[in-house]
Amino acid sequence: MQLNVFEGARRIAKLVVGLWIAGWCIVAATSEPYLSRTYLVVPGHPPTSAKSDSCEVEDRADWKTIETKNGTTVHVRLCFIALKATDGTYFIPTEGDPSTHQYSGRPKYDKEVDAYTTAVTSSFALSKADEEALDKLYWPEKWKQISDGSRWVGGGILAIWFVAMIVGWIVRGFMGIPWGQDRRPDDPKGRAEDS
Repeated sequence: MQLNVFEGARRIAKLVVGLWIAGWCIVAATSEPYLSRTYLVVPGHPPTSAKSDSCEVEDRADWKTIETKNGTTVHVRLCFIALKATDGTYFIPTEGDPSTHQYSGRPKYDKEVDAYTTAVTSSFALSKADEEALDKLYWPEKWKQISDGSRWVGGGILAIWFVAMIVGWIVRGFMGIPWGQDRRPDDPKGRAEDS
């Protein structure tokens, strides 16, 4: 019995496709969707949910990962809003009176600001309404993640098939084997095995 290189290559390609699909299934089953929420922080006010997920350049941002009571992991960004002083510089307010709009603070990376932002971040907790809203987002985001991953799987399978086909075409060309066959038509061993 003669070794059939092309049959071996097809089996290897099928094995690679199987591993590609199995790997994607493992990732899809074990990975969590990325759920995030940004809150704006100003002294004297409770943190409020922001409409966008980014802070301004002048603001100070801290991050915290929180797990809801239902086990949903949420990545929270606390955006400490910078205010503009009369001299045109920006500062992060660490205390103040919202009724008079009088605030005091320090530059963005000052030690006093570090202590303030760390204290606020460590004591921050999601409200019950926010927890429920984020829990409701889990499955839609998970299905979106699976849908996006399915496109990668399909693209990977097509790429593996295409590479295997091109390599087979090149090797057959060098060996003088017609397309769709594993041996040359004039190969006596091939004819003997076929009969």
